[in-house]
Amino acid sequence: MRRSDLSSLLRRLKENPAAIESFGESFWALTKDYHKHFNMVACSDQFDYTAESKKHGSFTLQYADPALLCQHVLSHCPKLAERWIRSLQSHPCTAANPWGIVVGYDEFQPGNKFDFDSTKAVMCLYFNFVEVADACQGSTWFAPVAARVSEIDDVVGGWSRVLACILHRMFLGPNGFSTAGCAFTHEDRHYVVFAGLRVLMSDGDGLRKGLGWKGASAIRASIIHSNMLKKGSDLAWRAPGFVEVTCCDHRLLHKTTTEEFQLSCDLVEAADARHRAGLISKGYRENIEKSEGMNYVPGGLAYDSRLRGLGFFEAVTVDWVHTWLQDGVFTVEAALI
Repeated sequence: MRRSDLSSLLRRLKENPAAIESFGESFWALTKDYHKHFNMVACSDQFDYTAESKKHGSFTLQYADPALLCQHVLSHCPKLAERWIRSLQSHPCTAANPWGIVVGYDEFQPGNKFDFDSTKAVMCLYFNFVEVADACQGSTWFAPVAARVSEIDDVVGGWSRVLACILHRMFLGPNGFSTAGCAFTHEDRHYVVFAGLRVLMSDGDGLRKGLGWKGASAIRASIIHSNMLKKGSDLAWRAPGFVEVTCCDHRLLHKTTTEEFQLSCDLVEAADARHRAGLISKGYRENIEKSEGMNYVPGGLAYDSRLRGLGFFEAVTVDWVHTWLQDGVFTVEAALI
């Protein structure tokens, strides 16, 4: 609302006291209606605060169960339900042949974009279905999770563990898209949609937080190419098969397989366990993490054995802005031009 519109509203309310009461009742009714609908799909997970945090006890994240949210929205939006039904007719699905879900997440800063306050940042998770007609339109996206980053950063495992819990409930829980499916009714006919994870996307910092990856500034400059090293590492020439991020020949890049990624995670987890048992030094453990490009995150997405069958690593998608427009190929070619 613009400042002039707000001033006009306040002036009218001041001139008409009865309007103030009416306005308050309308606002209360709207809020009550929102909570009534949210309570029908709400769920929660509890996370302990870290020992380093100034907060004590645990943090309870309340959000909308993704499958129940879809079911509830479809029951109240006939036009959207009809779009899903048309998509089911053209793309039939079963538990063995599910639809594909695109899951994205990122932080956003509410309020004044010129007055950045990191304590107000909110992590938002959203999802859509590949097979739904006109899925690229914003009207078909669901946003079940929004949480303060300041709270998430203080819990054990951070966003990576929170994300793991959300994905577990979303796909493998009692109402999961891969287990029970999303059931809805339209015009006295019943439908069930089964879906699996097809795309997991975020920006570079989001992938770092979500997977426990050390990030593009680490020795391993890519989460999806295991032989890509950071610029100026002075390591690529020491072993055959490695390249730096400035390499412009895509044929030299090695796409990390799921087995290779899981092996790296197992190695990092084992190194952490051996360090806690006093069998190896802290420096030895850190060297293993550097060489694998991963941090150990207790309960994190990459270290949650329950989710390995979900295929989340194959679903990791890095957009072109964070591959070509970075401190590598693009800057080299721009300098040559």
